[in-house]
Amino acid sequence: MTSLSSESSVLGELRSQFERDMDIKSKLDTKGQSMITMSGTVTALFTGFGTYLLNTVVSTNIFFIPALIFLLGEVITTTFTVYFSTKSYRLKEYEYPMGHEVFLLESSHRDREKAEWDNDELIRYKKMNQEEFEDKMIRSYVRCMEHNKKINDKKAENIEKSQTAFLLSIIIIPLFVLMIALAKL
Repeated sequence: MTSLSSESSVLGELRSQFERDMDIKSKLDTKGQSMITMSGTVTALFTGFGTYLLNTVVSTNIFFIPALIFLLGEVITTTFTVYFSTKSYRLKEYEYPMGHEVFLLESSHRDREKAEWDNDELIRYKKMNQEEFEDKMIRSYVRCMEHNKKINDKKAENIEKSQTAFLLSIIIIPLFVLMIALAKL
């Protein structure tokens, strides 16, 4: 009886960890979406104002080329921000411990219009005792969590690259303004 109780506890802990991993997925998606929004706004505003300010500088001025390079650098870094944020935000194949696919024939996974029950698998699950079911679920949770962790790690890596590009784009703004100010002297 102790074994069954400890399996239930392990299953409960794995379920909690799985939910935390899905919460991390949601937070990473939100962060990616926020980075896209922020960098899109900065790009639009800076490109508009930057182009206007650059047009007020005579092209033969010594600070014109550095200002133009900073303007282009801003557009490039914010483009990278959007690229990495979008890469982190795109749809991924997360796995779930007991998806409905378990009860469908393999051929149904490719064509949902013609989904067919896998009656043998359905009967097998119905006949499982509690201990067998919990053992299967524990293995399934661990497999799914490992797979989903790799996806979340990749999302986090892309968001980190996006944040680095965004920080660089923010640093470029005062440098651009400095070049315009020096050109006006």
